[in-house]
Amino acid sequence: MRATFKQLLKGSGTPVLQARDADCETILSAGNIWTSAHARRIELRERGLDPGDYLCCAPRGSFQAIIDFVACAIGGFIYAPVATGCFGSLRRELMNISVACRASMMLCDEQGRLEYHSSRLPPSFAAILPEPGALLALPLAASADGPSFRVFTGDTVESGLDRLTRDLGTVCGATRLTGRCSHHDAGFVADLLLGLCNRQTIYLRGDGASSAAQIVREALELEVDDLVLAPSSIEPFVMAAGRLCERELAALARIRLHTGGDAISQRQREMASALFGKVLVEPIAAALGPVN
Repeated sequence: MRATFKQLLKGSGTPVLQARDADCETILSAGNIWTSAHARRIELRERGLDPGDYLCCAPRGSFQAIIDFVACAIGGFIYAPVATGCFGSLRRELMNISVACRASMMLCDEQGRLEYHSSRLPPSFAAILPEPGALLALPLAASADGPSFRVFTGDTVESGLDRLTRDLGTVCGATRLTGRCSHHDAGFVADLLLGLCNRQTIYLRGDGASSAAQIVREALELEVDDLVLAPSSIEPFVMAAGRLCERELAALARIRLHTGGDAISQRQREMASALFGKVLVEPIAAALGPVN
């Protein structure tokens, strides 16, 4: 995807990432992403990471997730975003029962600290035999023994994004407000990358930074085209929207609700369908076929 990202980001104004907390607002344009990713690739290479090695990251905010992913696309590394609990498990495996192999793994914790493990992988990754061009590892399945990772090539990710764009009618240049707390699963593709590769302006409101009422208000004030909520956030959002006037409800009805790659229950779908113009559950498993 290096050529794709170069065309998409280098010297461009869009896509745009915007995050806001209690103290400040941070905006990252396409050109900023490209420049930051190049600097990150150099840093990772100097710390020992080689093409075909894994960069395994705990949640650090979606800005850094995008920068790290583009850096991996440029440098030939395999990006593996994981949840906090999974990150701790993988680190313990590497310290205690890692497997000697050709590939190496670099861990990046929530504070951004890097830890390099030369020619060793945790068993859950050592069992994966990625094809040439592998770029992304996602925990798309879980069992009693922990997550089961699947590895995708850059070509697979690109073709999956093309299918999602067509299937969901994703609008190029639109605005997206995402209330997902993190992007360590299928939502990394169905939310972040989907918006990024369609040159959208993406407003990031994760990590519990906003209440349901705040997200309702922002969706209206920003006049967003796409709103991304985790399934557990649908009911609180609908309850908060119950206090809106008819004009505001009509504005919500023009918004497309996404689930960021997550399945929803029938009840959640019925609640959302009564409020939004469209309820879109991304067919992520069908869009991304495994390469291993």
